[in-house]
Amino acid sequence: MDLDVFNAAKEGKTDILKRRHDLDQILTPTKNTVLHIYIASASSPNFLEPKEKALRPPSVVDEIIQMCPALLSQKNESGETALHIAARHGRADIVERLIETAKAGRREDLENGPSSSAEAWQMLIRETDKEKDTALHFAVRFNHFRVVKILTKEDPDFSYSANDAGETPLYLAAERKYGVLFSQILSTCTDPNYQGPNGRTALHAAVIYGDKKMTKEILEKKKDLAIAADEQWWTPLHYAALSGCTSIVKQLLQADRSSAYIMDKADKKTALHIAASRGHVGVMKQLISHCPNCCELVDQRRRNALHYAL
Repeated sequence: MDLDVFNAAKEGKTDILKRRHDLDQILTPTKNTVLHIYIASASSPNFLEPKEKALRPPSVVDEIIQMCPALLSQKNESGETALHIAARHGRADIVERLIETAKAGRREDLENGPSSSAEAWQMLIRETDKEKDTALHFAVRFNHFRVVKILTKEDPDFSYSANDAGETPLYLAAERKYGVLFSQILSTCTDPNYQGPNGRTALHAAVIYGDKKMTKEILEKKKDLAIAADEQWWTPLHYAALSGCTSIVKQLLQADRSSAYIMDKADKKTALHIAASRGHVGVMKQLISHCPNCCELVDQRRRNALHYAL
C-alpha cells in the first residue's frame, strides 16, 4: 500500500481514495484494507472527529464501501472483517452502519432477483476470524456493552460457537465478571451457548468467581447445568465447595441436589469431601441437610468426609 493511500485511509480522505478503482487489492503487509485502517484509526484516542456531520466516521465508512462494496466482508491476514475491528474498538456507531449497509445490500439483491446469500447481514455478524472469534467475542472481551447490545438484538437466534480457546461469548462474560454484558446475552439470545474450555460451562465460571447473581440467572434459565461436569468431572458444586461460598452451594443444591453425589475423576471425591478438607463447615451443613446420604460416600481410598475433616 502506497503511503499516500495509507494516509488517506487513516484520515478518511475519501476524495483521494476515489481516484483508485482497485481498493480491494490495495493492502498492507497484514492484508488490512483501507476500511480496516480507517476504522482502527477512527477509534484511536488521538483521532479528532470532524465537526461536520457528513464527515463523521459512519459516513466515511459509507463512502468507502460505496467505492468498493467488497470491502464490507473482506478479511485481513487474521481473518478479521471491518465488523471485527469496529467491535474490538467499541465503535457502536460504525457497527450499526456496517450492519445497515449489509442489510441495504440484501434489499438490493431482492429487488434485482433471487440471491445466493439470502441473509448477508447475518453472515457478517456470524463471521469468524482465524481463531474462531466473532465480532461478539471481541465486543465481550473488550467490555463494550453498546456493541454487545446491538449484535445480540440484531441476531438473537444465533447460538455462538466456542472459539479455538473453547470460549463462547457468554462464557467470556462470566469469566471476566462482566455482569451487564452477561445479562444482556442471556436475556436477549434465545438459545445461548454456555460452553467454556476444558468442559466447563458459564455456570462453572460464575461459581468459580463467586458471582451469586450470574449463578442465579443461569440456573433460572438452564437448571441442568448444575450437574454438568468438566473434563475432571468437577461440577459447579465441587468448585463452590472448594471456595466455601455457602450461598452459592445452596443455590446449586436447590437447582439439583443430585450434584452432591457426583464424584470427580481423579480421586472420586464429592463436594462434601472437598468442603471437609478445606474446613468449610457452613458448606458441609448445607450439603448434609440437603443430601444426608452423601456422608456415606467414600473416595477411591475408601475415605469418607469425616476422614477428610480429621
